Amino acid sequence: MILGYRLFLRGIYPAGAGESSIDFKAAGSGFTLKNAAPGSCFGVFGVALISVMLIQGNPQFTYEMMQKAAGGDDAASTTSARLQMRDAGASDTFGALVEKGMAYEQAGDPEHAAEAYRQALAGLAAPMNQLALLYDQQSKTELALPLARMAAQIDPEDPAILDTLAQVQAKHGDRAEAVQSMEKAAALDSRYRDKLDQLKQAAR
Repeated sequence: MILGYRLFLRGIYPAGAGESSIDFKAAGSGFTLKNAAPGSCFGVFGVALISVMLIQGNPQFTYEMMQKAAGGDDAASTTSARLQMRDAGASDTFGALVEKGMAYEQAGDPEHAAEAYRQALAGLAAPMNQLALLYDQQSKTELALPLARMAAQIDPEDPAILDTLAQVQAKHGDRAEAVQSMEKAAALDSRYRDKLDQLKQAAR
């Protein structure tokens, strides 16, 4: 770009020196530059190169480079841009949600940071519950109980998770706690009322 600009300052070819032209085509469109100065080719090449970088490059890296080039190396503004890009297109995977929470913390927004962390933990409740069920089926109650309790703490509004906790608690000998967990499950979903009655009878 610099070479093209310096050569462009030398002027357009004078009249009568012979007409010259540059044809450029891309993505079904194009243009023709006639009577171009010697540096025009460099200028066109530079524009095309930067366009490809902006389209195919890393958006976050490009933004940070532009910020530094403009002298705006501000951590808060960079963090804000990262948050906007994550909110716009990042998938809500565990890693992405944790990164989002950390970015909110750096931006001084603890409320949104806590919400991002809660969403990340919510994704762990289901595998914890399933693992607790497997351990329970294998009579590994001591391993199943802490997992079932943790899953219920993470997602206390899921009746299936509360059902698992009640089953594990009952097998562990904590019948009163099992009844309480199943009561919560039955309050959320009436299909668990029969299991609640069975637990109450067994607890007598």
